[in-house]
Formats: sequence, C-alpha cells, structure tokens
Amino acid sequence: MELNHYFEQAISTAIYPAEASQEYPTLGLVNEAWELKTSLNQHCRLDAVKGEVGDVLWYVALCCRDYGISMNNLFYMETFEDIARERKCYLGAAIEIAALRKKAIRDESSTITSARLHRIRQCLADVLIALTDVCKRAGFTLEDAAEYNNLKLASRAARGVLQGDGDNR
Repeated sequence: MELNHYFEQAISTAIYPAEASQEYPTLGLVNEAWELKTSLNQHCRLDAVKGEVGDVLWYVALCCRDYGISMNNLFYMETFEDIARERKCYLGAAIEIAALRKKAIRDESSTITSARLHRIRQCLADVLIALTDVCKRAGFTLEDAAEYNNLKLASRAARGVLQGDGDNR
C-alpha cells in the first residue's frame, strides 16, 4: 500500500470535534508513540508491533491534515538528510510536537507561527524516519504497517466501532 493512499484512508476514519483539530492528533501521536515503545520494550508479537506502528502513522496523517502540512513534503524535505543524521526517536519527536502546540496555546493564542509549523513538519518527518527504522529492524516495511492498520480500520468502520478504546472492539 502506498503511504499517500493510506493517509487518505486514515483521514476518512477520523472522528473528533473540529475545535480539537490540532490537540487531538498531537496528544494521540504522543500516546501511540508511547504504546509502540512499550510494545518494543516488552518484545511483543510482530503483529502487535506492526499494529502500533500503524496507529502512529494514523496520527501522523491527522497531524499533517490538521496542521496543513503536505504529507508528500515529509518524504522530500530539504532537511531530511540532517534529520536522518540526528536519528531522534519517534517518541521524542512526538513529544516535541506536543510541546510546540502547548507553547502556541500559551504564547500565540493557539496560533501556530510559521517557525513552529516548520519545526512540526521536521518532527513529523523525524517520526517517519524512526518508524521506518523500527519496521526494518522488525522485518517489515512501513507500507506493511499501513496496510495492516488500514485493514483494522476498515473492519472497525464496517462494524461501527471506530470510536472506543482498545484493540478488541
């Protein structure tokens, strides 16, 4: 599955209030990044790790939409090589996005400045780079995780259980 197609599919399954359009995906990204880290630390089954990678991807897609960032730009940023050299972890990048959003709420009446938006874009690219590395080490691709998550979301949508908690819905 191509990631652009996955992102379009992921966005179509999002259900949350418009007034939380940046806070919800930002907080979700941090939460799912933590769940992925926990899965890796606990040496969970491969499909569980793949599912968590897919969940992080889902929130990356929503962050891109809600911050007005082109998802294609994440793969072709001028700073992509610099970010790859830094090798920041996906959790650290997700937390930095949350910190940038918090500071915008505090300092700019919730408006995201162009400088903060640029840094958010870099952090989202960083998440994708780190996820690609996680997938490679686990023996699957980012596209495999996207396909796995897309099937899970399609099943939930068909059963009317997109909202709720946990994997057993």
